Amino acid sequence: MSGPSSEARQREADSVYRQVEALLEFMRPHRSPALVPGYRDAAERVRASGSPARIRAFRDGLLEPIEAGAVGRDEERRLDALLRERAGVSLDTLLARRLARIAKVRERGRIANRQQYDLVKERVESIWDDPARVEEFRALQALCSEYEEREARRATRAGGHRDPAA
Repeated sequence: MSGPSSEARQREADSVYRQVEALLEFMRPHRSPALVPGYRDAAERVRASGSPARIRAFRDGLLEPIEAGAVGRDEERRLDALLRERAGVSLDTLLARRLARIAKVRERGRIANRQQYDLVKERVESIWDDPARVEEFRALQALCSEYEEREARRATRAGGHRDPAA
């Protein structure tokens, strides 16, 4: 069985590179002006490799701060619009790993630890006022509330008060 044709690889590489370009444009006001050319040069070197996997890895590196919640909700929306316009892909699609972890928590119906709580809480805060995500918001908010209550009970039993959201 052979791999994708060179034409198909090139189309994939071009598609992913459009995502990289949109991310770099978004980053411009957030990064030191001295850093942006370095990112641009690195992106060009990765693109020249012609490897969709290398371009995806570079893109994923650019997404890490966004995935970690380093930008606010309004900035996420701005980036989502930019990605949709320039690359035909949503931010949620690119952040699928994070959404997959959230989906697993939601399927289980329980937040197991602080790391999961932070992940779900970030999502709640990013969708709270999105009319298209009311059901998701309510379900995730309920999971957060249940976790906070469970942690408060645990802290009380341990003899001290601990804010689970702290």
